[in-house]
Amino acid sequence: MILLWPMVNQGQTVKALNVGEAVPAITLTNIYNYPSSALKLTQLKGKLVILDFWATWCGSCIREFPKMQQLQQQFDGRMQILMVDADTSESAAHVSTFLMKRKERTGESFTLPYALHNYGISLYFPLKEIPHYVWINPFGKVAGITNAEEVTAANIEKFLSDSSFTLVTKRDYLRFNPDKPLLVDENGGDDPAGFLYRSLITGFKKNLGAMIGIKSSDNGRISRMYMLNCDLHTLVAIAYPSVFKSYGSNRLIVESKKYNKKIFTDTSLEKLPENRYCYELITPPVSREEAYRYMQQDLYRNFRISARNEQRVMDCYVLQATKNTVQLKTTGGKPFMDLQQNTLHKAIRNESSSTLVSQVLQPLFPVPVIDETNLPYKIDLSFPFEFNTYNAVKIMHFLAGKGLQLVAAKRKIEAIIISDRPLKNNYQ
Repeated sequence: MILLWPMVNQGQTVKALNVGEAVPAITLTNIYNYPSSALKLTQLKGKLVILDFWATWCGSCIREFPKMQQLQQQFDGRMQILMVDADTSESAAHVSTFLMKRKERTGESFTLPYALHNYGISLYFPLKEIPHYVWINPFGKVAGITNAEEVTAANIEKFLSDSSFTLVTKRDYLRFNPDKPLLVDENGGDDPAGFLYRSLITGFKKNLGAMIGIKSSDNGRISRMYMLNCDLHTLVAIAYPSVFKSYGSNRLIVESKKYNKKIFTDTSLEKLPENRYCYELITPPVSREEAYRYMQQDLYRNFRISARNEQRVMDCYVLQATKNTVQLKTTGGKPFMDLQQNTLHKAIRNESSSTLVSQVLQPLFPVPVIDETNLPYKIDLSFPFEFNTYNAVKIMHFLAGKGLQLVAAKRKIEAIIISDRPLKNNYQ
């Protein structure tokens, strides 16, 4: 989760605006992609205005760019989207370079007007996390403060045709405060007492967001761990880092009377509150290994599950070299990899075959992919734009044309076993 705390100008008292309140003559300055470099929001009366608070380092914000571009085109003349950089430390040169490199990489233009260094607007619209959207109706009143999920063509159409249409409000002020324990004050409770030691598991907690944090001293000893609204798979993976390593769910085997593999791997289930939990451990400073052991014990107490590694024979794919693989030998240069969905020229440069397997191929297969190439050199490889949508047959065909062979097989490999077996120390 990306957090951004509200900026405050010393000596200036401005009341934060709520839904239903009139927007004063706020002036945005340092505007780019717009006929003028300054604009009063009151000048846009008669149109729906959406202020999109973002920053170049916010991946969630950047993923919304294409949608915002399309919406502006679709409702042009009836709506104006204004991008407000919430990180006032970002220079015009930095933002311009970022947008230029994004266009080079994806081919997507960015034509929405954006405003930089507008410190004062955060006093009217304070926020804790981005992306963050403020809706101002054609009459100049705040009509909504929302997440990205609310910014859709259907909602905009409803809003423009029915002034009584209500948006789901984004409740930044209710988000988790990492300086206070779970279930204390704004973190879901009102108990002001401190804790010397406690471990706590709850179900889904609405409005707290999703967050993972560890408090440690300079010598690395742990005094607090918290995981908010995490799925069961995430909790077990955190508790057993030496078991999960960097393996994906394709190496996961569930042997439990209570749970099946679907609860750990089905992303649609992971999004449901029924499969999300909050966990917190507060303890006198202990080693990281001991903190993990406490968490393992807590998970076993409540869920009756533990995790371990075992060698198992599993269906998999193996990547093998052929006599033509040498054509991929790198020409050198700085290691590079970019296979994002919207990247025009997907490629890896000067990377190992193990990187090709773990970072490129493995995410595309539901079973493990094993590197058996034994290549003594790094490789360069370019990919078609649609590569991320290829099925197994097309991937095999593509790799064969590059001198690599990907074949279905069975191998005895290290697997992650989640079961109801008691912990090694028989703690129950």
